[in-house]
Amino acid sequence: MAGSGVVTVYGNGAITEAAAKQSPFSVKVGLAQMLRGGVIMDVVNAEQARIAEEAGACAVMALERVPADIRAQGGVARMSDPQLIKEIKQAVTIPVMAKARIGHFVEAQILEAIGVDYVDESESKKSWQARHTGIKIVQQIEILIGCAVLPHLRSEHGLNDGNQKVRTITALSLAALAEASAPYGTESFDSVLKTLWKEGVESDHIRSDILPEFFRNFWVRRMALDRRNYRRMVMETIEKVAANLGASDIDARLEEQLIDGILHAFQEQTSDDANVMLNGFGAVVNALGQRVKPYLPQICGTVKWRLNNKSAKVRQQAADLISRIAVVMKQCQEEQLMGHLGVVLYEYLGEEYPLTIALKAIVNVFDVMDNYVPERSFFDLWMVVKSFWFVVSNAMRFFKE
Repeated sequence: MAGSGVVTVYGNGAITEAAAKQSPFSVKVGLAQMLRGGVIMDVVNAEQARIAEEAGACAVMALERVPADIRAQGGVARMSDPQLIKEIKQAVTIPVMAKARIGHFVEAQILEAIGVDYVDESESKKSWQARHTGIKIVQQIEILIGCAVLPHLRSEHGLNDGNQKVRTITALSLAALAEASAPYGTESFDSVLKTLWKEGVESDHIRSDILPEFFRNFWVRRMALDRRNYRRMVMETIEKVAANLGASDIDARLEEQLIDGILHAFQEQTSDDANVMLNGFGAVVNALGQRVKPYLPQICGTVKWRLNNKSAKVRQQAADLISRIAVVMKQCQEEQLMGHLGVVLYEYLGEEYPLTIALKAIVNVFDVMDNYVPERSFFDLWMVVKSFWFVVSNAMRFFKE
């Protein structure tokens, strides 16, 4: 053979060392020819690589996780730790491939320094799992930051995706965004409305054919597995029933269970369903009217406990609840309890707007503040709240002329 030096045989061809230096691409082509028809084993550590070599594998692929684990755990394949790839390279004599998506030339230099023979893509743009994971991340971001994500909303290509799971998670993502941003940002959804518009069905068809079967399979015990969403759904239903049908058909036993349930749901709520719990609690208490009197000490105890919470949102929600049930407390003639709540709110009065709303609600239904005003002077209180116009507008009710 012409040329001097070491001769390397790849399949049916031979390449000298000198030729390899002149044309490194030909070396890689020859390596690919050598691997053709052989078995390339996926490995995640050096021990597996040695076993694969002993079993007759022509090469090994260094992975972060094997495909079966990726499908089971979700997500997409990522590049293995460079140190792990180096250990695999040192453990075997057969070629080592690295699964990686090179996004910067430094990454390529690292792989070259390790001595990787081939680089394989870590993920495919055609992978529905990758699209599903990306859209699900967007959904969680929407839940966390709410309407702040509206300026970044673009057309959701997932609505027209060929995979049903991707279309489903896209619809759920849009629903989460709409719920988190309501009542703002309606115009931001213009890009997806055309895709969402479909031919509808008649209301008679829904009432006669869909609703009976829907409700028959709706309230089942399996729904309780997702407790947070289940509590929210139940509270929304109770609110609508109490507001539209009243509480006249509720017997004593059901009444006790209802109050106990909404108190538990109110205490176990999360930040994204605060308004639902507040509206439901207020609707039930107002629907029961004077029948709620035996439960008022327990309700007020829960409210006072939440007024001491370190979270401002929790304190505000507790004050909002007082403003919604103050009328019922007046009907139940709980003057002493109302006066005590008035003192608590008065002492906490400051920057938080709902506290003044709650205190104003108590004073509007029953003028008890003259008998329960603490030693703290009205002038001191005015100095606290005078910088906040929205607080002043509701605090003026408490100052004597």
